[in-house]
Amino acid sequence: MTVSTFVISIVGTFVNNKIIEPRLGKFEGKIEVEGTGAVTEEERKGLKA
Repeated sequence: MTVSTFVISIVGTFVNNKIIEPRLGKFEGKIEVEGTGAVTEEERKGLKA
């Protein structure tokens, strides 16, 4: 059972790096971050829970 953890991790990494990522292509867009980063009082209240 413990060995399967390592086997699945290695196989999953291989599949991701060799099969899935090459099919996605290179990201050429631009990421825009919105907002000032300040937490509003309403957000602060929601984060207390």
